[in-house]
Amino acid sequence: GGGVSYAEAATELNEFAENNRLKGLDLSDKYLNVEDRLRVAKYYKNSYTFIYDGNICMLSGKEGDKQIKIIRKSKEKSYVDSYYIDENNENILYIETSQYENYMKKKTIVKENTGNKSSEILTTIIPYEYEKEDHDGVMEMSDDMKQLFYYKPSCIYSYDVNSGANKYIVRHKLTTKDMFDLRLSKDKQYLFYTIGEQGAFSSSDVEYTFCVVDL
Repeated sequence: GGGVSYAEAATELNEFAENNRLKGLDLSDKYLNVEDRLRVAKYYKNSYTFIYDGNICMLSGKEGDKQIKIIRKSKEKSYVDSYYIDENNENILYIETSQYENYMKKKTIVKENTGNKSSEILTTIIPYEYEKEDHDGVMEMSDDMKQLFYYKPSCIYSYDVNSGANKYIVRHKLTTKDMFDLRLSKDKQYLFYTIGEQGAFSSSDVEYTFCVVDL
């Protein structure tokens, strides 16, 4: 089948934004700068999902059907870092969020059911005060949706979805460093993650260390 041009995709997004009373994208420039408004695109079964202004959206993958719908609306004073949709039930989402309480940042990982509107906090994380903002989060989910991995200073843990048990994986005290890209191997034998440390002479100079944990 034929592809979709940049102009067609942008126009479709703006139609979706207008229909849902959201701010559209500025199409006046030659290059589209979406900043962090459009992020975390994923493939879900026959559809695509993404975050638009904090709303988790789904683009239908049916032939000839390009309808975009919001499957989880944004919440005031709560920023969605990352998300996973249950492969067996699209109403169930695992969401990593950021909030500020008394000027202190707090992260939560929640399990939400958009069908019955229920919500369960799986864990609460207080990041280091100087930790950088990672717009895509560091939560990871196994393909079978049975294990969730997250970093909670100063350790990496796994959460068993069925039993609700948290398991310590490894200690890694970051102090002045940041963690990115927590990823599980397909065979579930290894956990990969990246550590970034700001250079001594420039804020744009970052030294990366790639780490592997044998599970």
